[in-house]
Amino acid sequence: TILRPVRGYYIVGASGSYDANNKISTENSGTSSISEVGYGNNTNATFGVEYQYQTNFEFANTSISFKSASAITAATVSVIGIHSLNGNNTASLHDNIITGLKVNKSDNSLYLTGIDIESNASTDIYNNIVQAFDHQNSNSAPVWGIKVATGASNIYNNIVSDLKNNSTATNQGRVIGIESA
Repeated sequence: TILRPVRGYYIVGASGSYDANNKISTENSGTSSISEVGYGNNTNATFGVEYQYQTNFEFANTSISFKSASAITAATVSVIGIHSLNGNNTASLHDNIITGLKVNKSDNSLYLTGIDIESNASTDIYNNIVQAFDHQNSNSAPVWGIKVATGASNIYNNIVSDLKNNSTATNQGRVIGIESA
């Protein structure tokens, strides 16, 4: 268990020499956990796991929950459960639970996303539960359950539910369950 991190796991290879075959999961059975993500006075992105420059990366059987005592107010970029950034990553993301993401900050650039694939060659996303996200401010950016901006993805057997956005701003406040480029 990782308790009260700003970032749970941050796995970064090199652009010229990718890391290979990293796996975050449980050894035999059960679920690992990253709990109460978002503590501290953080002005950077807050996430459960971020990976960059990876081949055959696997993230599985993990529960990610966010700070619940009060809404996250300090992040200035984004709040994300699982994030892929930089490089033609290949990954398998499965059997995870991402829940309880609540933000109360007047910032129309602060995105809430359960699984955010910004840079991948190939990703399998399956058997995940993404639920209970709440962007509480009236001037807030979009909320996504699963967002895939690049790469070939196989997305199946996921449950995305209870996503909320209270924004009243024009062209803001969108709620998107699954979006794939």
